Amino acid sequence: MINLPLSDVRIFLCTTPIKMQSSFDTLMGLTQTVFDQDPLSGHLFLFFNRDRNRVKILFWDQDGLCIWYKRLEAGTFQFPAATHEEQGIEMDYVQLTESNTGVSITDVYVDKGYRGHNYQGGATVHLAGSSHRGLSRTHRKRRRRRSAVEPLIGHMKSDDRLGRCFLRGLLGDEINALLAAAGQNLRKLLRRFVFALLFRLSRLAGAAIDAGCPSNPAPIAA
Repeated sequence: MINLPLSDVRIFLCTTPIKMQSSFDTLMGLTQTVFDQDPLSGHLFLFFNRDRNRVKILFWDQDGLCIWYKRLEAGTFQFPAATHEEQGIEMDYVQLTESNTGVSITDVYVDKGYRGHNYQGGATVHLAGSSHRGLSRTHRKRRRRRSAVEPLIGHMKSDDRLGRCFLRGLLGDEINALLAAAGQNLRKLLRRFVFALLFRLSRLAGAAIDAGCPSNPAPIAA
């Protein structure tokens, strides 16, 4: 996974195939000549081979350049079409996800901070907080689930120390998010266990009271 603030990141695709032996210096030069962009800007720069079964993504990670490399064992990457005159084009996040997964996206559920309002693809963008009129029951349920993500992230930041990561690099970010999620799930399990235990104890206490106090007690002689 690439953990970046995607709301501020642009995605550029080089339509001319390259040799996969190309490393940092070559990809930096292509970034400047093809896209006319600074490699240290934090944007994503995609390069693929002639067979379109391998892709490299060059990006800046706070203190150095990184290359994300993927090889498909079957099939090819599907990239947006470009004219012969274009050596580089700009993509959106939906197109990037489709190219990396090979899955055609039909619905996208985003929050109010979404920056892709000018998206022109075939997928339907569902913005959080918008009207539910005319939507199916499934789409309404998915929107509610998407809206529930934000408060959950807030709880994880305050209760599970997700707000600040003391581990180094992208791997440290992933480990910190995984531990925070595990802590959140463990807290939910413990809460359910406590509720189940209290419910069981209340049932046992009620049964003990009923056994000790008969419903028809014998009359007391005067």
